[in-house]
Amino acid sequence: MAGMDNHSIQRILLEYDREKELYADFLTMNLRLFKEFIKENAVVVYSIEGFLMDREALRNWLETTTTPVQSLKDIEDLVTIRVLTHFEDEVVRVSDILKSAFSVVRDVFGEGKIQEPKRFGYHSHYYLTRMMDARLELIEYRRFRACQVMFQIRSLLQHTWLSIQKRLDFPNETALPQELRRPAARIVGLFELADRQLNTLKQEVTLAAAEPEPQPQEGVELAVKLAKKPAKASKKNADKGKKSGKKTAPVKPVPPKPKSQKEASATPSPSEHPRWSGEEWSKLVLGDSLIRSLDRKIADLFDLRLKFHEPFIQQLEAIAAKFDIHSQESLLESLVRNEAAIVSHSGKLFEGADVADVDFIVRGISILLLLLHIAIEVKDQEAMDEILAIMQIPLEPSI
Repeated sequence: MAGMDNHSIQRILLEYDREKELYADFLTMNLRLFKEFIKENAVVVYSIEGFLMDREALRNWLETTTTPVQSLKDIEDLVTIRVLTHFEDEVVRVSDILKSAFSVVRDVFGEGKIQEPKRFGYHSHYYLTRMMDARLELIEYRRFRACQVMFQIRSLLQHTWLSIQKRLDFPNETALPQELRRPAARIVGLFELADRQLNTLKQEVTLAAAEPEPQPQEGVELAVKLAKKPAKASKKNADKGKKSGKKTAPVKPVPPKPKSQKEASATPSPSEHPRWSGEEWSKLVLGDSLIRSLDRKIADLFDLRLKFHEPFIQQLEAIAAKFDIHSQESLLESLVRNEAAIVSHSGKLFEGADVADVDFIVRGISILLLLLHIAIEVKDQEAMDEILAIMQIPLEPSI
């Protein structure tokens, strides 16, 4: 028989009356913390809302549930935080932030990640979490040791579909009459396709906004050759190289060639070359998975958290203007090619620094270390000093 007996229901309700204030405080605390983490990572979401199941809803649930319940601790969605994003790919970014800031007890999304091809509807991300052990050691959090919160993370379109599904009162495909299943499945497909197309549109708009105007590229002091969209001629040359068995030479920074006075006066200075804005750097630092992964690897070396820091982005924008950086694709290729050197530099640089009082590593540190690596290769002491000053490390690296 579905539901619990009346005696057990009354016992759980009495526990709820005793612990309601504790769970309300737990919800408030988690909402505050999570909003801080979202703000710290400069992620824009549509909404973050928290819910504590009320007494009547709890009674109704207990009367119908088939889940064994001994106490409030067994009710996974007693406390819920729902995050709605504008785009589907932002669901993954918010999930990554959640996993780094909270202890995940159960990854409900991960358990059902592999979907049947004929699955009706499309999924949200659900994570049952508790506070990190280190945070629970603090006196203000100790009383929340037994508390858990269910995070629901989904896009606006996913939420719209779920709301419509509830309004129509059918939980799955089998709840519909046979003749209605096909038209309903078409509607689900339209929602899912719209989510994918919105992602594509956002990426295209971002790329269009970041596309630099073509400019002459001679005489730039520290060159990192970059090309957002490889030209057809480049592809043709690469194909010829493959056929002839020759390998394409990796892009390397080249110091400027000496120029005559006439040539020098006709050559644009580094400041005249197209440069990325702080907003473009912010989008790259926060949005690219490779950069986020490299930053995480560096932070993990010192067991520090990562934080988006606007003043650092301004410093990164200023120092990057000294380099010939034009596109995201080749910058990422350079990061991949020099990953070992970047991690090595971070270990050597921070090894001698006092990190005991450091709270965080800035997001985008991997890009700055790449620029340092290039400056070292071409022996540009001025650029090296500027980069080390940004890191607040006065000594020249012993690399």
